[in-house]
Amino acid sequence: DSEDGAVMPTEFSIVDAYPNPFNAFTNIVFNLPQQGYVSGSVFDLQGRNVLVLVEGNLQPGVHSVLLDGNMLSTGVYVVKINSGNKVSTQKIVLLK
Repeated sequence: DSEDGAVMPTEFSIVDAYPNPFNAFTNIVFNLPQQGYVSGSVFDLQGRNVLVLVEGNLQPGVHSVLLDGNMLSTGVYVVKINSGNKVSTQKIVLLK
């Protein structure tokens, strides 16, 4: 038997943000198939970078970042995570 957590991701992607919609905190989960530099930010619908989630070299695997929405206003945001030439995005909704 192999544990689900031991399986290496085969493609770069945001898996899910949960809970979504969220009130104060949400977890952003993403797959990283190979070690590399990752940058992830939250943007408002006007395209402004409102929060940096992650920036640095990460090992391959499944990663989770806690987003603290207490400094943000109610609304729709886009999470954008880059690794190399790959980009993955997901819309999240903050309800206060």
